[in-house]
Amino acid sequence: MGISMEPNKGMDRITLKNATYYSDQHDFRLADIVIYGNKIEKICQPNSQSSDHVIDAKSLIVLPGLTNGHLHPSKELYGGVKAFSSISEVLDTVHRNNHLETEELQGLSSLYSILHSLRQGITTLGIFTSRAEIDAEQAKKAGVRAVIHFSQNDQWLGRESKPSSSSLEEVIKRYSDCVHTYESDLIKVHPATASELSATPELMKELHKIAFQENKKFVMHICEGKSQVEQCISHYGKSGIQVLDKLHLLDSSTLLVHASTLSDEDLHVLSDKKVNFIHCPVSNSFTGAGRFPFKALIHNKIGLGTDAAMVNPFHKLAFDAAFSLYFHGESNLEEKVDVTDIVDSITKTGASALGLDHVGSVKEGMFADLCFFKRGDVVVESQDPSLLFLDVILSHHPIHVMVNGEFVILNESFLHCDFNLVSDHFLQNKKWGR
Repeated sequence: MGISMEPNKGMDRITLKNATYYSDQHDFRLADIVIYGNKIEKICQPNSQSSDHVIDAKSLIVLPGLTNGHLHPSKELYGGVKAFSSISEVLDTVHRNNHLETEELQGLSSLYSILHSLRQGITTLGIFTSRAEIDAEQAKKAGVRAVIHFSQNDQWLGRESKPSSSSLEEVIKRYSDCVHTYESDLIKVHPATASELSATPELMKELHKIAFQENKKFVMHICEGKSQVEQCISHYGKSGIQVLDKLHLLDSSTLLVHASTLSDEDLHVLSDKKVNFIHCPVSNSFTGAGRFPFKALIHNKIGLGTDAAMVNPFHKLAFDAAFSLYFHGESNLEEKVDVTDIVDSITKTGASALGLDHVGSVKEGMFADLCFFKRGDVVVESQDPSLLFLDVILSHHPIHVMVNGEFVILNESFLHCDFNLVSDHFLQNKKWGR
């Protein structure tokens, strides 16, 4: 069960011998898994492969690393302050308190949140932030795969406290500087704005053009509750979805977060579009912001996100996945989302919605982002494989976590950071946020 080799040293090729893994076809299989460099090279018959570095995996369950498609890591500071609150109150608090968060405090909160995510088996994060430089630095320090959604604004139409804003030229320069400084094999930076209330049509079109040209996603919160929709209609005479449609921005280069208050007309507009979405079920329930129509929009790439700890006190992706399974179709089983689609939303489809290829599956040619659980804690034949997948990540922490072919957690210990030290420091400072 424990791995005794020196981690990440000269291990060009690793063989996971006799591993029970969750396959791309939503079942558990027994195989030898060969990892070469940062990718899964081969999946072969059990006990058929050998290499210089062999891990006896018969006591392990191997799952693809999880994807949390939407996270505000610095807002971990406010977790557990309330059990529920309106979206207007939440936004007002965020915008009002941003200037009170020092760079040191944001960095600490972000690092804690990212390490806490890795501890759950989350290897890929969609990080939504207006201070991209700080969060990118913490993602790099932790060794996680991350897409930084660099949120910048040039207006504010809302009633809540005003977020920071910049000119179009300043937005593009800061984005370009961040891309140049922080992009790597593991970290990508995508253009974003806070919502339909925070960007002029000119900024939306420019950010979308950048995303299209760079094969990335233009990211924004959209239709997050009745008050946000009403404020958008008050200014534009139409909903955020309809504004984007008029601007010709509803395509595969756009990633929309929430979309939890959609009208019949919005759904009609989206019916023939191919857009990417991130669903945040606990957050939407917390703020009373409505419910994303998962089943109606299943033809799109849909990921799941925990959002921010201030609107998700438990802040566990596994809980959001299980909650999503029962959040939908409570009075109509035809609106239920299949459990395999839920699993895909926190693995391969969630990664694809973020614009990441070759991430989220235990499959030849995919990046070796994996989490390993104790085989003794799991009876593979006991239930539906996808339900078992959710049960495992709900009930247990992985004992090893691998990102890009390298262990970041080995034998339950972090290799890049002292999680206990970071956690203690964070919890001492969290009292300030309360």
